[in-house]
Amino acid sequence: MPFLLRYRHPILIYHRVGQKGDPTITVSEEGFTRQMTLLKDENRLIRLEELASLLTSEISPLSKKVAVTFDDGYMEIYTSVFPLIERYHIPVTVFLVTGWIGRGEFLSWEAIQEMSKKGVDFGSHTKNHPYLPAVMSRETLEEEIRGSKEFLEDRLGKEVSLFSYPVGGFTEEVKELVQKAGYKAAVTTNRGVQEEKRDLYALTRIKMTEASSSFWVFRVKTSGYYEQFQRKKRAY
Repeated sequence: MPFLLRYRHPILIYHRVGQKGDPTITVSEEGFTRQMTLLKDENRLIRLEELASLLTSEISPLSKKVAVTFDDGYMEIYTSVFPLIERYHIPVTVFLVTGWIGRGEFLSWEAIQEMSKKGVDFGSHTKNHPYLPAVMSRETLEEEIRGSKEFLEDRLGKEVSLFSYPVGGFTEEVKELVQKAGYKAAVTTNRGVQEEKRDLYALTRIKMTEASSSFWVFRVKTSGYYEQFQRKKRAY
């Protein structure tokens, strides 16, 4: 059968932004600024919640959009990324582990609430960041999924409609609980199944690292075809 390419709006996953750190999860501030400036100039940036709505719509978007997400909620999202978000009006979704808020190198409630008031979207990344397929207790799963949502909504005073699976791990039971909890969509890493129509509760994302700061690497990763080429490559 011929290998048919379908454009898939890229969802980017970042963790850390700074000069130092694990290069597998860190992008320099300069690299991140270049990437966002390029996407902004091309009018490609869109809120993740809006992108999820587009995927359920029969209306095709006028241009090829890209959504930007952060997992874990490191403090530099406030110190390094937030000034860029404000300056360039970048739509970003940050997935928080509620048990880590205000601890060590993670975001404080003051920073989260300030960013929330100024348009940054926040989603749940569970309470304690467990690998959900390994959690045996359904009660614990519900607390990690629904409990984290209710906790964030209470503190932020607004709906939390997006969920991120820790380490990208999920099962059909976990997906069912995410849906039942009232989330509108959920993101994974690259674990989602490649389908003609994307599963709103298993939206795949493209990991960004310092290597992605290369102009051509970034172009390939945001082309809309990168995931399909990667899956085809692994098949051989």
